[in-house]
Amino acid sequence: METDRVSAGESADLEDEDFVVREMDVYFTPKPFDKDTKLYIAQYPLRPCWRPYELGEVCKEVRVRPESSEVEVDLEIDTESDNYDPEVSASLGLTEQTLCSSEAAADVAGYAVGVLRGGLVHLNHLDAVLQLRPSMAHLISGASRTTRQPLQEVETNGLAVPSVKGDDSESEPWISLTYEPAGSDVASRYYAEMMAIEGRPMDFTMSTKDYAMSLCPGGPTGSKHINRCEVLRGDAFTATGSALQEMVY
Repeated sequence: METDRVSAGESADLEDEDFVVREMDVYFTPKPFDKDTKLYIAQYPLRPCWRPYELGEVCKEVRVRPESSEVEVDLEIDTESDNYDPEVSASLGLTEQTLCSSEAAADVAGYAVGVLRGGLVHLNHLDAVLQLRPSMAHLISGASRTTRQPLQEVETNGLAVPSVKGDDSESEPWISLTYEPAGSDVASRYYAEMMAIEGRPMDFTMSTKDYAMSLCPGGPTGSKHINRCEVLRGDAFTATGSALQEMVY
């Protein structure tokens, strides 16, 4: 009976042990696109994953400031919705909703966008992590439209692009982009560029422990190091000279 108990205990230990179920090669692309194209992670804190904005259906215009990593998205308001109040909306002149970005991570050096394809993991350099929330510009200085600050207009390709951010003329101008939904030909082309075609072997001079620590810095209790192993949830976007492409990953 004692032998049986020992065997059962050993069996439980084996069941609790972690096993390697799959090994995959990892490719790193420091800068997959040209210098004028940025790769962003866009998060929507006020919308759960089961209730997205459906940008492919309601997006009217996208504006970006590439140097400061700022994004604005104009969405068409559903006037047939039960949540739409025509009286209030008419008094404020609301015909669209604008999503404005805020910086979600000050330092993105420890983050990357990963693409899993054919048993390979492709890691791509990330330019910014943004959170998009509805703008409350129409409520500034009261509800009266006459007290609102005039919208800034920036000449982009011969067109005046309005902005809810009334910065001075010396600030970075907004660039108007065309939204391309995930799965479109343009988005698919950029998605393909995020996967390395070929790579060269790297001289691996680090120990296994040092390599693991470089990926997820941390330490024992009382250590000044903080574990930074995190997973970011959101949509991946590329912003280039004329279009904003959405890619699902």
